[in-house]
Amino acid sequence: MKHLYATLLLLLTLAPAFAQQDFRKGFIVQNGDTLRGYIDYRGDRRNAQFATFKQTLQGPEQRFTPEDISAYGYEVEQKLFESKTILPASETEQAQRHFLKTLIKGKASLYQYRDAADEAHYYLSMENGPLLELTQTEYTRKDPKTGRTYNATNKVFVGTLGNAFADCPNLKEAQLKNLELKESSLAAITRQYNMCVAPASVQHEQKKVKSKLTVGPVAAFYSTSLNFTGDTYLRHAPFENNVNVGGGLAFNATLPKLNEKLSVQMELLYIASNHTATFTEEGQYGSSIAYDVSFDLAHLKLPVQLRYTLPRGLIQPYFNAGVVVGYAVKDANEVTKVNTLSGSTTYSHTYPAIPGNGTTDGFRSFMEGITAGAGLTYPLPTGTLSLEARYEANNGISSISGIKSIVSTVYVLVGYGF
Repeated sequence: MKHLYATLLLLLTLAPAFAQQDFRKGFIVQNGDTLRGYIDYRGDRRNAQFATFKQTLQGPEQRFTPEDISAYGYEVEQKLFESKTILPASETEQAQRHFLKTLIKGKASLYQYRDAADEAHYYLSMENGPLLELTQTEYTRKDPKTGRTYNATNKVFVGTLGNAFADCPNLKEAQLKNLELKESSLAAITRQYNMCVAPASVQHEQKKVKSKLTVGPVAAFYSTSLNFTGDTYLRHAPFENNVNVGGGLAFNATLPKLNEKLSVQMELLYIASNHTATFTEEGQYGSSIAYDVSFDLAHLKLPVQLRYTLPRGLIQPYFNAGVVVGYAVKDANEVTKVNTLSGSTTYSHTYPAIPGNGTTDGFRSFMEGITAGAGLTYPLPTGTLSLEARYEANNGISSISGIKSIVSTVYVLVGYGF
């Protein structure tokens, strides 16, 4: 496990460096004037608090709060954030001003705000009027016939939208009842309303970011360590670590609805390893047992990880962590035991290496474990090159409860994604 701790410590050490700023083309709106330059690109929760602006990439930074500017946005990403006042939910709370992400701006405008807990709140504004929060509540109902209780949802936001959109004859009551309190559903009904009553009023609509799938080959250079604990002769086996080469296919799918910097990284890898050890246990009266142990193994492994990528410039750092499962497609293992009695008489037997006494074959074909790594990507004309250091620890190759095998692997992976 020390390798895992070292990898995690490396990730924590590199995290502050990964958190460097990522300035992209954008603009701020202050006192009715639009000033173009570059804005630090962050997640929606951070973007709701302030904007860090530069007129040039080499220029000084300026931080603007919702009190300082009325709006800011990113040009290429077509993201717009407007300074808005959120009214308090109760008399004991105070009104707060935040940058709200503008999903649709028109006669009916739809906004999203992510709070400190990363929970999404949605607001409607009619003709630049005050914000109306779109909410729903959960409650418990009791069936009078059966006496059973069940959870129900009061879609308060449906009534809010129905009143606000009453001047559009094309919106049917059934459409409103089927709405869900999520971005795609709310944006669709707001878009339909604007097209119905004032299509020319639409000034902005948040661009949909689709998930991107990248597929490509990956080469793996790795060293696997094998150790045993428990009531077994194998705990004394000095297995050597050798560098091996494997590979397979890698798949990466971005998760733009959750976070543009998150993706799922999955690979199908062929990983082979060979472990041998020769040692002798001395007994009483000149007796001894010499062991010649070998494991010639090959696994198909499927690591599935959540990846966080820092999109900055050409070289983009990332780190990922997740789980791995594998199945042994080759499990040749044996031990040859040579018993020597009183220094002269010898006899030998060959058994499966686990447990090594000929009673059973205790090799486990299916394995599972955890994995973590960090790396870099670099774009090329036809794809993306990646380089990663990774550590994996799994539950080993012994199916016998009293014998525990510890298998850990350190990888260097080189991949190319299309």
